[in-house]
Amino acid sequence: MFERFTEGARRVVFFARYEAVQLGQMVIDTEHLMLGLLREGSIVLDLLERHSIRPSELRRILAKGATPEDVAAAIDIPLSPGAQQALAHASEEAERERVRNIGCDHLLIGLLLEPGAGDVLREAGLTLETARRDLAALREQSTQRPGDPATAMPKLIRFLDKLDAQRRPYRLSHPGRPSIRVELAHRDERWEVDFFADGQVEVVVFTAAPAIEGEDALTRLFE
Repeated sequence: MFERFTEGARRVVFFARYEAVQLGQMVIDTEHLMLGLLREGSIVLDLLERHSIRPSELRRILAKGATPEDVAAAIDIPLSPGAQQALAHASEEAERERVRNIGCDHLLIGLLLEPGAGDVLREAGLTLETARRDLAALREQSTQRPGDPATAMPKLIRFLDKLDAQRRPYRLSHPGRPSIRVELAHRDERWEVDFFADGQVEVVVFTAAPAIEGEDALTRLFE
């Protein structure tokens, strides 16, 4: 389903699952996808800044209506029908622009075409027409090339599946570099594990004397 998604767009979906778990929700809905977009950043934050829309205020509104449920981190959380439709709209938007890869900008358009997160965005003053116009202008200004599908995701997903199976708590972040970071505690250590798009994994273990280690260090977590 996500073969055409750029690195950033895949991270958005992954962050959306994380947001759903944090809010105690049984499905990934359009609001969680928008929260994932806010966490990812990218051209979407540039667009919001153009319209004087504060990401922190959007986050507060998007999370306000959530009613927490007892959700196990290890369960497979499905996409809601609305979220699925938003992703389908994103695919159609990429085809409308005659580009192969589906990016964060296309995800935003997909959300604007659905209720839920789309309602919040419209109430904040962002319309479909202005979003399309301004995203085109921002892309014109940008010198970045469209990203390729992430090769890091399979490693990351396998790693998180192991953590979930052992009910190990962790936190996901996007540390301002082309990676997804998993932060967790292990015994008396704090670990930061960065998964990069090229498949590289960097492990930083914070002890009395912090050290940067290779991917092989991950086996210690499950001993």
